[in-house]
Amino acid sequence: MRVCITGNESSFYRILVSNIVRWGYEAVIVSPEHIWNMETNIHTESDILLYDLDMVSRSSGSKQEAGKAEQKVGGVGSGTRIAPVWGKLPLLIALGSGSVSRVMLEELGAIAFLQKPFEMKQLQRYVQVLGRLIAPTESEQMGVRSCTDEIRVLVVDDDAFVAKTIRQSLEEKLGYNVVVAHEGLEALEVCLDWQPHCIITDVIMPWMNGYQIMRCLAAGTVQMMPSFIVMTALTQKVRPAESGYLPTKGVLYVQKPFRMGELLTMVEQACMQSSGASS
Repeated sequence: MRVCITGNESSFYRILVSNIVRWGYEAVIVSPEHIWNMETNIHTESDILLYDLDMVSRSSGSKQEAGKAEQKVGGVGSGTRIAPVWGKLPLLIALGSGSVSRVMLEELGAIAFLQKPFEMKQLQRYVQVLGRLIAPTESEQMGVRSCTDEIRVLVVDDDAFVAKTIRQSLEEKLGYNVVVAHEGLEALEVCLDWQPHCIITDVIMPWMNGYQIMRCLAAGTVQMMPSFIVMTALTQKVRPAESGYLPTKGVLYVQKPFRMGELLTMVEQACMQSSGASS
Protein backbone atom coordinates (compact mmCIF):
# COMPACT_ATOMS: atom_id res chain seq x y z
CA MET A 1 0.00 0.00 0.00
CA ARG A 2 1.30 3.44 -0.93
CA VAL A 3 0.73 6.65 1.06
CA CYS A 4 1.30 10.05 -0.60
CA ILE A 5 1.79 13.16 1.53
CA THR A 6 1.43 16.73 0.30
CA GLY A 7 4.44 18.50 1.74
CA ASN A 8 8.14 19.27 1.36
CA GLU A 9 11.41 18.01 2.78
CA SER A 10 10.96 19.64 6.19
CA SER A 11 11.30 17.59 9.37
CA PHE A 12 7.54 17.17 9.92
CA TYR A 13 6.98 15.42 6.61
CA ARG A 14 10.15 13.35 6.90
CA ILE A 15 8.91 12.13 10.28
CA LEU A 16 5.59 11.17 8.70
CA VAL A 17 7.38 9.20 5.99
CA SER A 18 9.68 7.51 8.50
CA ASN A 19 6.78 6.34 10.66
CA ILE A 20 4.66 5.11 7.76
CA VAL A 21 7.59 3.12 6.40
CA ARG A 22 8.22 1.68 9.87
CA TRP A 23 4.58 0.53 9.93
CA GLY A 24 5.26 -1.49 6.80
CA TYR A 25 3.91 0.74 4.01
CA GLU A 26 5.41 2.77 1.18
CA ALA A 27 5.39 6.56 1.64
CA VAL A 28 6.32 9.44 -0.63
CA ILE A 29 6.17 13.25 -0.36
CA VAL A 30 4.59 15.13 -3.27
CA SER A 31 4.18 18.88 -3.75
CA PRO A 32 0.72 20.49 -3.70
CA GLU A 33 1.33 21.63 -7.28
CA HIS A 34 1.70 18.00 -8.31
CA ILE A 35 -1.61 17.16 -6.64
CA TRP A 36 -3.42 20.06 -8.31
CA ASN A 37 -2.33 19.02 -11.78
CA MET A 38 -5.25 16.93 -13.01
CA GLU A 39 -3.02 15.17 -15.55
CA THR A 40 -0.94 13.63 -12.76
CA ASN A 41 -1.12 9.93 -12.02
CA ILE A 42 -1.54 10.58 -8.30
CA HIS A 43 -5.01 9.03 -8.44
CA THR A 44 -3.65 5.64 -9.48
CA GLU A 45 -0.25 5.84 -7.82
CA SER A 46 -1.47 6.16 -4.23
CA ASP A 47 -3.94 4.35 -2.00
CA ILE A 48 -4.03 6.97 0.76
CA LEU A 49 -3.41 10.71 0.40
CA LEU A 50 -2.45 12.79 3.44
CA TYR A 51 -3.57 16.20 2.26
CA ASP A 52 -2.11 19.01 4.38
CA LEU A 53 -4.41 22.03 4.17
CA ASP A 54 -1.73 24.26 5.73
CA MET A 55 0.69 23.40 2.93
CA VAL A 56 -2.00 24.09 0.34
CA SER A 57 -2.64 27.56 1.76
CA ARG A 58 1.07 28.44 1.87
CA SER A 59 1.75 27.18 -1.63
CA SER A 60 -1.28 28.78 -3.25
CA GLY A 61 -0.53 32.25 -1.91
CA SER A 62 -4.13 33.10 -1.05
CA LYS A 63 -7.22 31.56 0.44
CA GLN A 64 -9.07 32.00 -2.83
CA GLU A 65 -6.44 30.06 -4.77
CA ALA A 66 -6.31 27.44 -2.03
CA GLY A 67 -10.04 26.91 -2.41
CA LYS A 68 -9.62 26.41 -6.14
CA ALA A 69 -6.87 23.92 -5.50
CA GLU A 70 -9.06 21.98 -3.10
CA GLN A 71 -11.71 21.79 -5.79
CA LYS A 72 -9.14 20.39 -8.21
CA VAL A 73 -8.22 17.64 -5.77
CA GLY A 74 -11.84 16.56 -5.67
CA GLY A 75 -12.29 17.03 -9.38
CA VAL A 76 -15.19 19.39 -8.81
CA GLY A 77 -16.09 22.73 -10.25
CA SER A 78 -18.74 25.27 -9.37
CA GLY A 79 -22.05 23.55 -8.78
CA THR A 80 -20.64 20.05 -9.37
CA ARG A 81 -20.74 17.31 -6.77
CA ILE A 82 -17.62 15.39 -5.90
CA ALA A 83 -19.36 12.02 -5.75
CA PRO A 84 -19.02 10.96 -9.43
CA VAL A 85 -15.20 11.05 -9.34
CA TRP A 86 -14.63 9.44 -5.96
CA GLY A 87 -13.83 6.08 -7.49
CA LYS A 88 -10.77 7.62 -9.17
CA LEU A 89 -9.30 9.12 -6.01
CA PRO A 90 -7.18 7.72 -3.18
CA LEU A 91 -8.61 7.72 0.32
CA LEU A 92 -7.94 11.26 1.51
CA ILE A 93 -7.09 12.18 5.10
CA ALA A 94 -6.97 15.95 5.60
CA LEU A 95 -4.39 17.45 7.97
CA GLY A 96 -4.40 20.98 9.35
CA SER A 97 -3.73 23.20 12.32
CA GLY A 98 -7.12 24.91 12.22
CA SER A 99 -10.69 23.66 12.43
CA VAL A 100 -12.42 22.34 9.31
CA SER A 101 -16.16 22.10 8.72
CA ARG A 102 -17.94 18.84 7.89
CA VAL A 103 -19.14 20.38 4.61
CA MET A 104 -15.59 21.22 3.53
CA LEU A 105 -14.40 17.68 4.29
CA GLU A 106 -17.24 16.26 2.22
CA GLU A 107 -16.39 18.59 -0.67
CA LEU A 108 -12.81 17.32 -0.54
CA GLY A 109 -13.97 13.73 -0.33
CA ALA A 110 -11.96 13.35 2.90
CA ILE A 111 -12.62 10.34 5.10
CA ALA A 112 -11.05 12.00 8.17
CA PHE A 113 -9.42 15.13 9.55
CA LEU A 114 -6.41 15.11 11.87
CA GLN A 115 -5.75 18.40 13.64
CA LYS A 116 -2.08 19.17 14.18
CA PRO A 117 -0.33 18.38 16.37
CA PHE A 118 -1.67 14.82 16.48
CA GLU A 119 -0.29 11.63 17.95
CA MET A 120 1.37 9.25 15.50
CA LYS A 121 -0.58 6.32 16.95
CA GLN A 122 -3.77 8.08 15.84
CA LEU A 123 -2.54 8.26 12.26
CA GLN A 124 -1.20 4.71 12.54
CA ARG A 125 -4.64 3.37 13.38
CA TYR A 126 -6.16 5.08 10.34
CA VAL A 127 -3.47 3.72 8.04
CA GLN A 128 -3.68 0.20 9.42
CA VAL A 129 -7.47 -0.02 9.17
CA LEU A 130 -7.51 1.48 5.67
CA GLY A 131 -4.71 -0.89 4.70
CA ARG A 132 -6.89 -3.84 5.67
CA LEU A 133 -9.70 -2.44 3.53
CA ILE A 134 -7.48 -1.91 0.50
CA ALA A 135 -5.50 -5.14 0.81
CA PRO A 136 -7.58 -7.61 2.88
CA THR A 137 -6.22 -10.92 4.11
CA GLU A 138 -7.26 -14.17 2.46
CA SER A 139 -9.84 -14.86 5.18
CA GLU A 140 -11.26 -11.35 4.79
CA GLN A 141 -11.51 -11.85 1.04
CA MET A 142 -13.35 -15.15 1.45
CA GLY A 143 -15.81 -13.64 3.90
CA VAL A 144 -17.59 -15.12 6.88
CA ARG A 145 -21.22 -14.97 5.84
CA SER A 146 -21.27 -18.40 4.21
CA CYS A 147 -20.60 -20.02 7.59
CA THR A 148 -24.00 -19.08 9.02
CA ASP A 149 -27.49 -17.99 8.05
CA GLU A 150 -27.77 -15.47 10.88
CA ILE A 151 -28.59 -11.86 10.10
CA ARG A 152 -25.81 -9.56 11.26
CA VAL A 153 -26.42 -5.92 12.06
CA LEU A 154 -23.83 -3.35 13.12
CA VAL A 155 -25.08 -0.36 15.11
CA VAL A 156 -22.73 2.65 15.08
CA ASP A 157 -23.43 5.54 17.45
CA ASP A 158 -21.26 7.41 19.92
CA ASP A 159 -24.29 7.73 22.23
CA ALA A 160 -24.01 4.52 24.27
CA PHE A 161 -27.63 4.66 25.45
CA VAL A 162 -29.04 5.01 21.94
CA ALA A 163 -26.82 2.22 20.62
CA LYS A 164 -27.78 -0.11 23.49
CA THR A 165 -31.50 0.59 23.02
CA ILE A 166 -31.37 -0.19 19.30
CA ARG A 167 -29.34 -3.32 19.92
CA GLN A 168 -31.79 -4.67 22.48
CA SER A 169 -34.76 -3.99 20.18
CA LEU A 170 -33.12 -5.75 17.23
CA GLU A 171 -32.17 -8.77 19.31
CA GLU A 172 -35.46 -9.11 21.18
CA LYS A 173 -37.97 -8.27 18.45
CA LEU A 174 -36.21 -9.47 15.29
CA GLY A 175 -33.76 -12.03 16.67
CA TYR A 176 -30.81 -10.54 14.81
CA ASN A 177 -27.18 -10.87 15.83
CA VAL A 178 -26.06 -7.34 16.70
CA VAL A 179 -22.71 -5.71 17.43
CA VAL A 180 -22.24 -2.11 18.57
CA ALA A 181 -19.42 0.29 17.63
CA HIS A 182 -19.11 3.77 19.10
CA GLU A 183 -16.93 5.45 16.44
CA GLY A 184 -16.14 5.13 12.76
CA LEU A 185 -12.77 3.38 12.82
CA GLU A 186 -14.11 0.77 15.22
CA ALA A 187 -17.02 0.27 12.82
CA LEU A 188 -14.64 -0.41 9.91
CA GLU A 189 -12.75 -2.94 12.00
CA VAL A 190 -16.00 -4.74 12.83
CA CYS A 191 -16.95 -4.74 9.14
CA LEU A 192 -13.67 -6.42 8.24
CA ASP A 193 -13.90 -9.03 10.99
CA TRP A 194 -17.64 -9.65 11.04
CA GLN A 195 -19.07 -8.52 7.66
CA PRO A 196 -22.58 -7.40 8.65
CA HIS A 197 -25.54 -7.46 6.30
CA CYS A 198 -26.70 -4.03 7.46
CA ILE A 199 -25.13 -1.03 9.19
CA ILE A 200 -27.24 1.42 11.16
CA THR A 201 -25.13 4.51 11.68
CA ASP A 202 -25.37 7.95 13.17
CA VAL A 203 -23.91 10.79 11.09
CA ILE A 204 -21.88 12.92 13.48
CA MET A 205 -19.31 10.85 15.39
CA PRO A 206 -15.65 11.07 16.45
CA TRP A 207 -12.83 9.71 14.26
CA MET A 208 -15.05 9.14 11.24
CA ASN A 209 -18.69 9.98 10.59
CA GLY A 210 -21.32 7.74 9.03
CA TYR A 211 -20.83 9.07 5.52
CA GLN A 212 -17.07 8.59 5.75
CA ILE A 213 -17.58 4.96 6.78
CA MET A 214 -19.52 4.48 3.54
CA ARG A 215 -16.79 6.24 1.57
CA CYS A 216 -14.14 3.88 2.94
CA LEU A 217 -16.13 0.71 2.33
CA ALA A 218 -17.02 1.79 -1.21
CA ALA A 219 -13.32 2.40 -1.97
CA GLY A 220 -12.16 -0.85 -0.39
CA THR A 221 -12.42 -4.46 -1.50
CA VAL A 222 -15.01 -5.72 0.99
CA GLN A 223 -16.43 -9.03 -0.21
CA MET A 224 -20.07 -8.14 0.44
CA MET A 225 -21.19 -4.53 0.77
CA PRO A 226 -23.72 -4.05 3.58
CA SER A 227 -26.90 -2.04 3.32
CA PHE A 228 -26.88 1.28 5.14
CA ILE A 229 -29.47 2.99 7.29
CA VAL A 230 -28.46 6.50 8.35
CA MET A 231 -29.92 8.06 11.48
CA THR A 232 -29.78 11.79 11.01
CA ALA A 233 -31.22 15.12 12.05
CA LEU A 234 -29.85 16.72 8.87
CA THR A 235 -32.30 17.98 6.28
CA GLN A 236 -32.38 16.59 2.76
CA LYS A 237 -30.69 19.75 1.46
CA VAL A 238 -27.46 19.09 3.37
CA ARG A 239 -27.16 15.35 2.72
CA PRO A 240 -24.45 14.27 0.27
CA ALA A 241 -25.38 12.45 -2.92
CA GLU A 242 -26.14 8.82 -2.12
CA SER A 243 -24.56 7.46 -5.30
CA GLY A 244 -21.16 8.75 -4.26
CA TYR A 245 -21.05 6.46 -1.26
CA LEU A 246 -22.61 3.19 -2.33
CA PRO A 247 -23.12 3.14 -6.10
CA THR A 248 -24.68 -0.35 -6.08
CA LYS A 249 -26.91 0.05 -3.04
CA GLY A 250 -29.46 2.55 -1.83
CA VAL A 251 -28.94 4.40 1.42
CA LEU A 252 -32.00 4.58 3.65
CA TYR A 253 -32.56 7.47 6.03
CA VAL A 254 -34.47 7.62 9.28
CA GLN A 255 -35.06 11.12 10.56
CA LYS A 256 -34.35 11.88 14.22
CA PRO A 257 -36.29 11.67 16.43
CA PHE A 258 -37.84 8.42 15.18
CA ARG A 259 -40.09 5.67 16.48
CA MET A 260 -38.35 2.37 17.16
CA GLY A 261 -41.00 0.50 15.16
CA GLU A 262 -40.17 2.62 12.12
CA LEU A 263 -36.49 1.79 12.41
CA LEU A 264 -37.10 -1.95 12.93
CA THR A 265 -39.27 -2.16 9.82
CA MET A 266 -36.60 -0.40 7.79
CA VAL A 267 -33.85 -2.67 9.13
CA GLU A 268 -35.86 -5.79 8.41
CA GLN A 269 -36.39 -4.74 4.78
CA ALA A 270 -32.72 -3.83 4.33
CA CYS A 271 -31.52 -7.11 5.84
CA MET A 272 -33.85 -9.18 3.65
CA GLN A 273 -32.51 -7.47 0.54
CA SER A 274 -28.89 -7.78 1.65
CA SER A 275 -29.09 -11.43 2.74
CA GLY A 276 -30.90 -12.30 -0.48
CA ALA A 277 -28.19 -10.64 -2.58
CA SER A 278 -25.42 -12.52 -0.74
CA SER A 279 -27.02 -15.96 -0.99
